[in-house]
Amino acid sequence: MAWTCQEVLEEICRYLGLTAIADKDSVYFVDYDAIKAGINTYWRYTVDNNSGQKVTVNFSKAITGSDFSATGSTLSLDNVYNKVNVVSDYNTFEDVIPGVFDNMVNITASSDTALASSTNANNGMYGEVVSGNDGNMIIMMDRVYNPQSGSYGDYNTVAVKYCNNPNYKFYKYNASGLDITNTYTSLNYTDTKTIRGATIAQFFVKKLDKISFWQSMLMQIL
Repeated sequence: MAWTCQEVLEEICRYLGLTAIADKDSVYFVDYDAIKAGINTYWRYTVDNNSGQKVTVNFSKAITGSDFSATGSTLSLDNVYNKVNVVSDYNTFEDVIPGVFDNMVNITASSDTALASSTNANNGMYGEVVSGNDGNMIIMMDRVYNPQSGSYGDYNTVAVKYCNNPNYKFYKYNASGLDITNTYTSLNYTDTKTIRGATIAQFFVKKLDKISFWQSMLMQIL
């Protein structure tokens, strides 16, 4: 069975003697022995820059008598401020990096004109956007294409929400491969057909067993 991202990070940390810290869409591998020895440079890698960049950290903190430590810790300084004793409880962590579904933000667009006017279930049709306490949700009828059989499957009622996570960055590209990640602050169903990449989506799918009845009813209405 393939390893999860968390298991890979834990194994890297165990082998190299490092500590992994996640901050938004970045993961830092910290060597406290190196920091203690005064080493203040590190290598930074991004998704599109595998060669890396060497970065120098410039940070210092002079502890004064007015400094204090929160969360129940105690801090004591002697009269000449040359010795510090900090007593605190150990914190336990179940995850090396935050979960993808933690702290999600709903980015479902408030309208989708193309979906609302579509009458082809193979492309999604009769879509409506409804609003709730946690943002917008799309309700529509659709059919899913099966590439193995070369045909469309059953008719379904579908509810979907598109989300982002502040701890992760989900890259998106147009048909030419151009990075358009920052172009989209919201998404609807029609948008997802024209872009490549990733985003978080929550789906509810219910098969429609009486589609012939609904088709006849719709024909009468139309």
